[in-house]
Amino acid sequence: MNPGSQRFYYPSEIPQDNPGWFDSTVNHQWQLTDKRSVLWEARKDSGPVYSYTHILKDTVSLQKYGAIVFDLNTDAIKRLVESKLKDRGAKMLLMTSGGQVIYDSENRYQGQIYPYWLQLQEQKDWVELEEPSKVNVLTVGNTGMTIAGIIPKSRIEQSMHTIRLSLIGITALCIAVSFMFTFTIIRQYSKKIRKIVTHIRRLQEGDLSARIVLTGEDELQDISQNFNYMCDRLETYIDQVYRSEIKQKNAELVAMQAQINPHFLYNTLESIRMKAITSGARDVGQMIYILAALFRDMIRKQTNVTLAEEMEMNGMYLKLFQYRFENRLEVETYLDKNAANCQVVKLLIQPVVENYLVHGFRPESDSNRIAVTVVREEENIVVRVADNGKGMPPEKLAEIRKRLARKPDSGALGGGSLGLLNVNERIRSHYGSDYGLTVNSGPDQGCEVTLKLPAVQGEMLP
Repeated sequence: MNPGSQRFYYPSEIPQDNPGWFDSTVNHQWQLTDKRSVLWEARKDSGPVYSYTHILKDTVSLQKYGAIVFDLNTDAIKRLVESKLKDRGAKMLLMTSGGQVIYDSENRYQGQIYPYWLQLQEQKDWVELEEPSKVNVLTVGNTGMTIAGIIPKSRIEQSMHTIRLSLIGITALCIAVSFMFTFTIIRQYSKKIRKIVTHIRRLQEGDLSARIVLTGEDELQDISQNFNYMCDRLETYIDQVYRSEIKQKNAELVAMQAQINPHFLYNTLESIRMKAITSGARDVGQMIYILAALFRDMIRKQTNVTLAEEMEMNGMYLKLFQYRFENRLEVETYLDKNAANCQVVKLLIQPVVENYLVHGFRPESDSNRIAVTVVREEENIVVRVADNGKGMPPEKLAEIRKRLARKPDSGALGGGSLGLLNVNERIRSHYGSDYGLTVNSGPDQGCEVTLKLPAVQGEMLP
């Protein structure tokens, strides 16, 4: 547009019959007018507008040669602001540099001079308007426009109160949930502890079948598992002791039945021995002496002996058979000095040697040989009895090994035999299933019997 020539340039779709609005805005920065500018004439649904005119001058002659007009529609501002301030309790004012309200979100001071314009210029935390309020003021460039955002103190306090109540509610809820969670955990632990205590009392009263069943992966679960393991071991130990006592009683009964006036037997054997010596049969006398010594040791009430004593008695037994077979039996013995004082149950080696003399010895051969060695291997004692006798066929060896692997039976000691099975059962009954007897043999290949025992010193043996 050109003010000198009064010529206007319009977009083709804008009416061109209302140029009077220009004179009302050219001398003002912002002017509210009921006459819509040509820019808004085509918008029949628009409300009042604010027009801002900027005169264009030649930079050399300073002559006016045109103007730029800006129209600000209040409806557009309202739509924009209401979407932002909705439900926040705040209001916004758009004012000119003189305090005239261009836009009021509450529509109270629209087109008027804002009565608290001067108060807005104060730099305070709280500004006294209709009520104490928090104010943020922003000047828009060099347009002279001022935007003021106002939130009443009461609204802030109300929001703070709501936030405070929300925080209190959330805190109370968290405390309640934590309390319930803690209570649940404590209750579960208390229930488990009561269960453990109940089973411990059952065990104290002698109920060895008490077993604790708990779920979860925690320390109480470990305690229950260890308790169950202890009960299993205790029950096994008591069962072993009970069986051992029964066997001991049976053995004592057999021994008592055999002890019919032993002094009479000693005196009788001694009389026979002296008669043999006086008759010139010294070898017969020596055999009777060895037999009497063996008889005395076997019926002695002492259950445990040292390996040195056991080997000495076994040596006398072999010596007796060497006399009988006129040196057709070669004997080798070895006792580890570190094992000599270890105690074992009496009559463990002699039955193994007897097994060879009864089943493996070849009377027609002059090269019969048996070797008995005792060595200590860390915390164990290993006794090996090896011979070059008849041996045994595979099916017989398999049958013996099968019977050796069976669980000890309290009735197995009721007979008078003290063979390999009897020795194995006594070892396992006294020392547990980790110890026992093994056999290796073959037809005409001799036999090797190995005894595994714990290395127990003196009174440590039960």
